[in-house]
Amino acid sequence: MTGDAACFVRVMKASHRMERLKIATCIAAILVLLVCGCRRRASVVSSSPAPVTPGGPSPQGDLKFLDMMTAHHERAVVLWRDAATRASHPELRDFAVKAIEEQHREMFLMKLWRDRWFAGAPVSTGPKESIAAEGGMTIADRVSGPAFDEAFLAMMITHHKRAAEMARSAASDAELPEIRKLAQIIVDQQDEEVKTMQSWQKAWFGTQQRPEIGKH
Repeated sequence: MTGDAACFVRVMKASHRMERLKIATCIAAILVLLVCGCRRRASVVSSSPAPVTPGGPSPQGDLKFLDMMTAHHERAVVLWRDAATRASHPELRDFAVKAIEEQHREMFLMKLWRDRWFAGAPVSTGPKESIAAEGGMTIADRVSGPAFDEAFLAMMITHHKRAAEMARSAASDAELPEIRKLAQIIVDQQDEEVKTMQSWQKAWFGTQQRPEIGKH
């Protein structure tokens, strides 16, 4: 079996695992909601939201976090799928497959919470972060082989740091305890993955600096 064929099989197997994980995550999430006594918050969906202390936690801030982090994860999945089939190092390909599964689990949970607590609320918007702006399209168009791995790591580390920054704020400021806990998990997760990717940068390319993609 060729390297590309093996990668394809690995991604397909991951897709099947993801379907099973979605079902398991749904059950777990429902149990969490029941145990925690989570309930739909009328102040969020009513025309007269509850007063919010200036500068303090806000249910609208929770909604914004769910929407922006979900969008951020969706962009990450697109990028990770590219790495799962194109990366030269098997460690990075395997890492990508696991990251896709992880992102899908978190997106499923965030969408479940949004539907329960913020049903009907307009989608929150934030700074536009297109894949092209993060270097994703540049990588796909200009590099391959080990150069792809080097450029991808630099780009994904930047992407992870943005997610950690967003989550760190929610971990301390979110009103809902479930969101604070998830945000802290994302912070710890993203920080740990950044360390792993930086160690690969050093081991494989002798640097932790962002490569000048245009020179490849």
